[in-house]
Amino acid sequence: MKTTLIMAPAYMTIQADVRRLPRGNEELEIIDTKEMCGGFGLLCAEVRQLFCFPYIVASLSGSGMYGEKLREYAETRGIAFPYLSEEEAGSVLVFREPGGRTMTMRVPGCEYDISYYDLAEEDSRDFDKIIISSDMLAGETPEDVLDYLYRAERPVEFVVTDETGSLDPELLEDLFARKPAVILEDIRLAELTGIRDDLKKAAEILQEKTQADCIIVRSGTGVFLLHEGELTLAEETGPVDVQLFAALFSAVRSSGLTTKNSILYALSCAADRYTRKHLSEGQWEYEKQKLKEMIVENR
Repeated sequence: MKTTLIMAPAYMTIQADVRRLPRGNEELEIIDTKEMCGGFGLLCAEVRQLFCFPYIVASLSGSGMYGEKLREYAETRGIAFPYLSEEEAGSVLVFREPGGRTMTMRVPGCEYDISYYDLAEEDSRDFDKIIISSDMLAGETPEDVLDYLYRAERPVEFVVTDETGSLDPELLEDLFARKPAVILEDIRLAELTGIRDDLKKAAEILQEKTQADCIIVRSGTGVFLLHEGELTLAEETGPVDVQLFAALFSAVRSSGLTTKNSILYALSCAADRYTRKHLSEGQWEYEKQKLKEMIVENR
């Protein structure tokens, strides 16, 4: 199996429980705080580490307290960050009310920035594909990232991990010209296309730009696949962790499963009965065995 290049950030998340989210210029009354390691790059690495699938994380690991904590966490799970930086590592602050409403604020660091010269040290012929998250287009070096995608000439999977309003439309168009398969939540599809009441039409507009599969997650409904103009649905009535689904889908697709079987497998693991904490609790042996059987019996 070839290596997958993961172009997505890893960072520290600070979750702060507050009495209530601020209205206007109100001050926050913080009840409790908790630090967690996060980011789509780290999540992809944890999933691939779980299955022993080869990968490289192209996210700069920065200096400072948060960078050190992230590397310590990764080391305990056998995850390496080959790209190091003397610049400060960033973080994401998540404020949460007792009722569950949240407000997120990014304190960006070097994790979104990586130069073409760093990436060019990798031989793209060793990669089966490149998976890239949308937040990598919001850093200081998106042109370097896109330039490498063009020159690498490998299949691309694009995962929309956040609101798209802050992304440069020209950068998105440049990325879509690389013909990536796109994995995103239905609300993000609406943001990209401006169409909110017709999922198939919105997906067709996106597919016309990418000329590749469009995979849409709708919690409470399931996962839609638009492939060559045909829309199919893998049903799931419970909540779905979109980023966990994307990380699992990308990983098992590398094993040789068909796109549809990869969706079914990833959806079964990313639905409500699992959470990300299971990645480190040894509760995946059954799922790993099921994947082996699917690979042998029905790719």
